[in-house]
Amino acid sequence: NGVIDPGETVTVNFALQNIGAAPTANLVATLLTNSGVHCVSGPQAYGALSPNGNPVSQPFTFTASGSCGGSISATLELQDGSTNLGTVSFDFGLGQFVSATTFSENFDEVTAPTLPPGWATNVSGADLPWTTDTNAYDSATNSVFVPDVAMPGTSQLISPSIPVASGTAQLSFMNYYDLEAYPSNSSSPSWAFDGGVLEISINGGAFQDILQAGGTFVSGGYVTNILDSSNPLNGRLAWAGNSGGFIPTIVNLPPAAAGQNIQLRWVLGTDEANDYGGTGWYIDSISIVDGYYSCCSSVVPLYIFNPQIIGTNIVFSFQTVCGQTYSVQSANGLANPNWTTFQTVSGDGSLVFITNSVTSPQRFYRIISP
Repeated sequence: NGVIDPGETVTVNFALQNIGAAPTANLVATLLTNSGVHCVSGPQAYGALSPNGNPVSQPFTFTASGSCGGSISATLELQDGSTNLGTVSFDFGLGQFVSATTFSENFDEVTAPTLPPGWATNVSGADLPWTTDTNAYDSATNSVFVPDVAMPGTSQLISPSIPVASGTAQLSFMNYYDLEAYPSNSSSPSWAFDGGVLEISINGGAFQDILQAGGTFVSGGYVTNILDSSNPLNGRLAWAGNSGGFIPTIVNLPPAAAGQNIQLRWVLGTDEANDYGGTGWYIDSISIVDGYYSCCSSVVPLYIFNPQIIGTNIVFSFQTVCGQTYSVQSANGLANPNWTTFQTVSGDGSLVFITNSVTSPQRFYRIISP
């Protein structure tokens, strides 16, 4: 699959370049064994590397160990004659990341003004709740909308709980706002009287701004600051002014969300007047692109149907992969077998012989890798 998988033996070309001031005479690199790198090949000579010269590559073979989606670090120890030049490390991910849309909502499955199941809205002050709306939308026939009112308060649109698998998950939605700012018709106003923000709760924690939580905007991010003391969101970066229609907003979710459940909250904050005529805020076509790691297994179950019988012992052998752990199991039959592990083997690349003393030769065996 073009990537390093757990338990896989690979050959990798490691390139070294001399960025120092003095040349090497006979640089030799040794790949070190660690928790993720086993059964390494021998040292490789890089020879004389001149300062700021071209990189030189040499191949090293090793077996990777770790979990699918994890990472390993391959470390080369550098020796130039009698001079130890320290180490240099190369990091590799294990497995292939597969992207998929894991959450989506276009608000079209309900009749306006009802919100879809799992969605909620809260208000404070004189603000009005979010509702589904048919006046403007990205995907027919609904979006969600909250009006821009002329009294202080907030209105919150709260998502259901959403699981996030990886640290590279990305949120996108279509964003159409016309919220009171100066100047009122600008897509990047100087400041805002009213404005909207995006917040996130991770694993049931307190809601905080998406940027404060560690998220980043890829496109369609905040455009100005709210500067009005009567607005509960005063001082915060926000969407305000007029976007001119639906625009895509794309957000890298915080790395801390990986492996957690999150909730998203869109919050409109308003001040005590609406002299510049903001109309409201529409959101539509929300989705999260997340993913998972896919790994190819280098070890498949090996079944032994006709083992050699020597006296009361059953004897067989199998070839091991370096760095791989094996469970040797037995069962009395193949109809609903109850496999029992009687030996664990740590592979070193050699042929391993298994001897098992049994009272009946009617046994079946298999070797698996957990």
